[in-house]
Amino acid sequence: SLASEEATVRGRIDSVKNNKVPPRVFESYLEDFTKCLVPDSGIGSPLDVDEVRQLQNTPQQKARFKGCLGYLSETVDNKLKSFVKAEPYSSINDPRNITTMEPALTVMLSRYSLAFKQQILKNVPWYGPGLTPKKTAQ
Repeated sequence: SLASEEATVRGRIDSVKNNKVPPRVFESYLEDFTKCLVPDSGIGSPLDVDEVRQLQNTPQQKARFKGCLGYLSETVDNKLKSFVKAEPYSSINDPRNITTMEPALTVMLSRYSLAFKQQILKNVPWYGPGLTPKKTAQ
């Protein structure tokens, strides 16, 4: 309903919006961080589609991959679809906006995000996905 959509925007976007402009020195922090994380820029390469397929472990990922295999290309249109999800909560909360994108685009973007994870992120000690809580705390 329109009321749910408006509540979603008010509660999940407007109420948490931060309009504060960071100090200019933060730009140099960003540059330093990026240079430390990716010291040799421009040399990474995406995975090929078959490598992405091999990394799709869950039934949902496998089904999504299989369903779009016939129309994978470098120029996939991103047809976003959204809906407002009203969920029962123990306390009053605003409904959530759920947005999905074309499965083929998700697969093609995974060529880059998974390559970045393998080539860069897994080499830094603070990268946390896949770590146990104990390892994360250490």
